[in-house]
Amino acid sequence: MFYYGFTAVGVKSALMVETWNDALALFLTLCACCLIPILLRKAFKKNNQSVDSKNDDLYSKCTSPNCVRCQNYRILDHQLTDKFIEISQIVQGDLSRIEQAIGTNERSNSKQQPNVFFLPKLDPIKPFYTADDTELAPDAQLIANNFLDIYEEFLEVFNALQDGNVSGWFSNSVPTGNWYVFHLYNQGVKVPQNCTRCPRITKLLENGLRKFIKENAFGNAAFSVLEPGTHITEHFGPCNVRIRCHLGILTPPNCYLKVDGIKEQWKQGQCLLFDDSFCHEAKHCGSDDPRAVFMVDLWHPDVTKPEMSCLNILFGLPKDE
Repeated sequence: MFYYGFTAVGVKSALMVETWNDALALFLTLCACCLIPILLRKAFKKNNQSVDSKNDDLYSKCTSPNCVRCQNYRILDHQLTDKFIEISQIVQGDLSRIEQAIGTNERSNSKQQPNVFFLPKLDPIKPFYTADDTELAPDAQLIANNFLDIYEEFLEVFNALQDGNVSGWFSNSVPTGNWYVFHLYNQGVKVPQNCTRCPRITKLLENGLRKFIKENAFGNAAFSVLEPGTHITEHFGPCNVRIRCHLGILTPPNCYLKVDGIKEQWKQGQCLLFDDSFCHEAKHCGSDDPRAVFMVDLWHPDVTKPEMSCLNILFGLPKDE
């Protein structure tokens, strides 16, 4: 029995009921003091797990209203049916696959999950393409043949970046490390000030390549740089009508590109071609030099000329005058 310091016999019985109530209150208080921290730790751990999961989603499924890469796609993904009806009266040729694509979200290959547009019945369908694939070979070979020009113009803008001149460079969000991009074409829109700094590459893009996508939002041409420790987490591209070409510029060891579970490594002066509508990621596990590639989006070999014309209008963006 707790007396809380009362020692006088006369008040002992009078305070007994109150003392029991106080004792019970003290007991409950002690229990609460012990249990609350435990519950808080569990809740905090659960909350952290939730936050981590949300953070992972931010990099694989962008939700930012200010994202340069994603916001334009959201804008273009509206009222496709109405646009297609108008375009089909202008463009001559078979557009049945595009009509089917707009009318359904079905995927013939469940591994391909582009978040904007899926053109059905493309052939072939595979994660990686070789540089000698019939329709891609001329452009892939031309890009590789111009490696020295590309390398020299890359060094000019990259050395400027290292000296503190960030003009023209864009930093993409990644959970670890740093990912920098220098666009010559950004979602089908030419970046004049960057092209001026890379005249030989610009000439190659505009006058040399046959399959370069330069008139709609699915087309890009850029330098892409990963610093050591950078991880571009798993994600899907916006469409399946393009094949992305990476020309290796700086290719240190312990870097890889994984597409549909298949790992490949970049090699300097060589083109790596892949379909980014498959789940893919890139990681720089090294500790010294950055990894750099020249990235170009090319039309999928099976997309026809009428379909190209239609998609250029359907997903075209206004260009700066």
